[in-house]
Amino acid sequence: MKLLEESFTLPPDMSALGGNGRGTGYPLYITAKRYHVQEVQVFERDSDAITVLAFHSTSFHKETWEPTLEALFEALITNGLGKVKIREVWAVDCPNHGHAGILNREVLKRKEFATDFSCERYAMAIHRFLLGAPKCFGVDFSKRRLVGLGHSLGANALLLLQGLQPVFPFISFIIVEPMVSPGDGHDLDKLRARLVESAKRRAFEWPDRETAFLSLKEDRRTKRWDESVLRTFAKHAMAESPSGAVTLACTPQQEQAMYLDVPGATRPVEELTRLCSLLPSTLSLD
Repeated sequence: MKLLEESFTLPPDMSALGGNGRGTGYPLYITAKRYHVQEVQVFERDSDAITVLAFHSTSFHKETWEPTLEALFEALITNGLGKVKIREVWAVDCPNHGHAGILNREVLKRKEFATDFSCERYAMAIHRFLLGAPKCFGVDFSKRRLVGLGHSLGANALLLLQGLQPVFPFISFIIVEPMVSPGDGHDLDKLRARLVESAKRRAFEWPDRETAFLSLKEDRRTKRWDESVLRTFAKHAMAESPSGAVTLACTPQQEQAMYLDVPGATRPVEELTRLCSLLPSTLSLD
């Protein structure tokens, strides 16, 4: 079995931006990948087949899902494709992460992004991608049976996506380790402070990707990761610098800004409460 992938990039909308690059337009690139395997192409026109939308956590990237998807499709093929019909999986980068973070690096230096990139901005980027997909990529997500898969930041963004208009209806949600709070958000202050300190101490630059990979294998915070996840991180979560070295695509400053997003921990709870009443049998909170 070979996991097949296609890359997609939705360009910025510069039509409504003023001469200073600000206005009502959208200045950021949005990057995504479509995953499937040859064996499941039989479901391409199956109205019952599901389309999975997968969103990553802070400091990661859309390709972080690849080892999981390989295992998922392998299990489906082994156990019988007809039990769960997955048409394809789409993974979307948060605009300051992964390949999107590389494309957006200069724009992200602006004050409005440098210290304020939130869960809501990730949700808005996903929504913009879904809206633009019919015209740009020939894919109408509004006509798909959608299942949402989100980890941490991605889980929060998935929940916030449900409140954006027009709504893209989902039939099921899998949300893993969402950083949410039913209070005012400040009960997460100690956790938030630890995460910010961790981001400040994080290594940011290496001579090359192989050195970065070997460093991650020895780091106490990452050495427990599966090796395939470490490989995808070294390949997709890093950008080449003019000096030939590699640096994190999501800068430590951008990572810290996301941890300091207090509303990002509370607003998703409102959507979660609403969704629980709508989809009590299919909503999964882990």
